[in-house]
Amino acid sequence: MTDLTIRFQSYCLGKSTTVHVILPTIMNPLENPGRISFKGPFRTLYFLHGAQDDPEDVIARTRIGDYAMENNLAVILPEGDNAFYLDLVPGFGYESFVTDELIEATRELLPLSAKREDTFIGGYSMGGYGAVRASLLHPEKYAACICLSGALEIKRTAYFVRALTPLIPEQLREPKTLPGSEYDLLHLLDKIRISQNETQVSYPSFYLACGSDDPFVSQTRAFLEAAEGSPLRMESHITPGGHDWPYWDTAISKAMQWLNL
Repeated sequence: MTDLTIRFQSYCLGKSTTVHVILPTIMNPLENPGRISFKGPFRTLYFLHGAQDDPEDVIARTRIGDYAMENNLAVILPEGDNAFYLDLVPGFGYESFVTDELIEATRELLPLSAKREDTFIGGYSMGGYGAVRASLLHPEKYAACICLSGALEIKRTAYFVRALTPLIPEQLREPKTLPGSEYDLLHLLDKIRISQNETQVSYPSFYLACGSDDPFVSQTRAFLEAAEGSPLRMESHITPGGHDWPYWDTAISKAMQWLNL
């Protein structure tokens, strides 16, 4: 495994940002003594962290690097602050950064596949919300979406995080305004269901997992129920566990195996 840190000036964010990269590597001491090699272009998972965390937490508190090696996946971990991966204004902010600028920049710099079928997005908690929303709004970008312990009911989540930290995007500061908005994933599902006979959009496959003791488990169940009757392909796993790193470590491993099926 090779763990890289890339820092570059982001137009969408209006600031310099750090991206952590995990690349599977091969060491062959007989053919290339003392050298490593990369067998790209790699299938790629863009993995979004949760609120009040950062990519270094994911790397330090899970075995995501080992799982990337086992499944021959490149993993890209951007910084999302507490922004829920939303744009502050159209085309300028974290949604545009993750779904456009980040993909373009990492493909230019790294041995990553440019094929949709090799491109995935995922995340946990806040990052699960960001990954699902990106997949619903930009389905042409991704073949699959992983959501672990997702904050999928935005009104309830906004009340929760507003009490937890003031550092949330402006759009989420008035929870009563969120149902039926572009930030409401259940509303986006309704729109997809209504328009499914009028459009031929190919949506990613979804993998949703949550611990049965997680306070967000009801949100996962509500999302799965709302997705019934839609064209979305869902695989769900509600298993013992909480909203914590031991659960996410195991869930990341299983989700990456699912990507290889």
